[in-house]
Amino acid sequence: MLDIDISNLAILVIYPDGTFDSVPIEKYEIHMPYFRELRKKSPIFRTITEGLDFSISIHDHVDRFLAKVGIVLIYNVFLYVDSNTLKYNIDPLFVTCLPTVYGSKEQKETFYKIIRSSNVDNFLFGRYDTLSGDIKETKSLRNEVLSDELMSLPGIGERK
Repeated sequence: MLDIDISNLAILVIYPDGTFDSVPIEKYEIHMPYFRELRKKSPIFRTITEGLDFSISIHDHVDRFLAKVGIVLIYNVFLYVDSNTLKYNIDPLFVTCLPTVYGSKEQKETFYKIIRSSNVDNFLFGRYDTLSGDIKETKSLRNEVLSDELMSLPGIGERK
């Protein structure tokens, strides 16, 4: 398994070559500041997303763009812990935005290694739909992801 606890990450992107970048949960309660942090930290992410507007607070356009260019995005829905979260011990919830087609076997292996390191029940899986331009979540996609033969194989992705 990868040496990574994604429950402490705000966002994680997996590039077509199987490598990835991530930003840990720190102080923000919305995702766009984390995308801005990733742009500062990662030359690859900065180059890929050149021209995208990161000044707004909504990140749907970033989700769609990354999926369109073949990047897997995983983001943690719960960005901060408050007294209620601690009191009720809420598990993390991850939204996964998949491209229509994976970039490589390495990308898929890294993705499966990452989701295997967590409780897969805590993942929602959406795929970029080229017709609508949206990321759509379906039960059949969940079944497809979890039944893929690579789900049981070790991956080779490395943290950038």
